[in-house]
Amino acid sequence: RLVRVEGEVAAPGIYPALPGETMPQLLRRIGGFTPQAYVFGIEFSREETRQRQRENIAAAITRLETLSATQSARDAANRTDINAASVASLSSTATQAQLSRLAKVQPNGRIALELSPDANSIESLPDFPLENSDRIIVPPRPGFVTVVGAVVNNNAFLWRQGRTAGDYLRI
Repeated sequence: RLVRVEGEVAAPGIYPALPGETMPQLLRRIGGFTPQAYVFGIEFSREETRQRQRENIAAAITRLETLSATQSARDAANRTDINAASVASLSSTATQAQLSRLAKVQPNGRIALELSPDANSIESLPDFPLENSDRIIVPPRPGFVTVVGAVVNNNAFLWRQGRTAGDYLRI
């Protein structure tokens, strides 16, 4: 049972997980976090989850292909003029583009740990047994907050202790 640990930990590397060993236990055993660790941002991924995600994507593609074929047949049977044919063609093209994008999606096996934003210790991590090929990435605390989308000023701002999302939106 080998587990890869990366990022802001005392000793990054690949470690054998002892039988029944949990994430907090392994992290304690390898020396814990560095002072720069951003515990809330930990990425945990599992190979079994990646495989299930891959299967779900394949099932979604199959469902979409079936729906597309059914819709195309229905449109062809109900077509009464050239405009309807044009609309059906556009719809089919959009569906094919969506299928193409979906086929390119690479699952990552990531599992949400549901941590509190103020999590800062090993004790705040969930206690579950590790499995072979699990991966733990502990990122550094971010120095910037990026504000993008339907805002006046898409930008990155310095992170400041105590600022809320609303504060960054006002800036």
